[in-house]
Amino acid sequence: MNLRILLPLFGLIGALTGAVAQEVRFESITYLNEDGQSYTNYANLKSGYLTIYTYLPKGRTPQDYYEYLYPNQYDWQEIGDENFDKLNFMGGDYAMIIKDAFEPDVLTVGADGVYTYRVSETKINNHYGLFWESPNNSGFTEFNYVWVFPEAFEILSYRANREGEWVERSNSLSFFAEKTNDVVIEIRYRK
Repeated sequence: MNLRILLPLFGLIGALTGAVAQEVRFESITYLNEDGQSYTNYANLKSGYLTIYTYLPKGRTPQDYYEYLYPNQYDWQEIGDENFDKLNFMGGDYAMIIKDAFEPDVLTVGADGVYTYRVSETKINNHYGLFWESPNNSGFTEFNYVWVFPEAFEILSYRANREGEWVERSNSLSFFAEKTNDVVIEIRYRK
């Protein structure tokens, strides 16, 4: 997704209604492919809001961007932003699967073979990275961000601009945070 989620997210996410802070739980799981540059991402969001939205890259449609999208009832809206359009959902939850390749603005490969992934910091409505936009600016109650690497890759380093817990398990890397927003993740890895 080029996850500008998630979001590719991985995902840029927002709430449309509700002035009272709601529980907002976000999970993104990225399965990196053998080429180190393409991926499959599953993201889901659960909230207590009545309506929510997410952004998708300009020039993409829900039909060609998502492998899976729930709920299947949504309103796609082209907006004035040069980078993104908006997908509106009735109800406070969604789930999606995106198969894509990372854009050069989020993934670079050095001459030494080191891949550096960094969540985009493109600003939308004064937010950046992976964010939850709500009237009261409450952010994510729970934020879970996972990468699963092919066996041929080693994880070199990782960091986030927010407090949280990093966990390495076998060939996966997870970041868990609470009460956070505008999250920028950087992961370095190599074959």
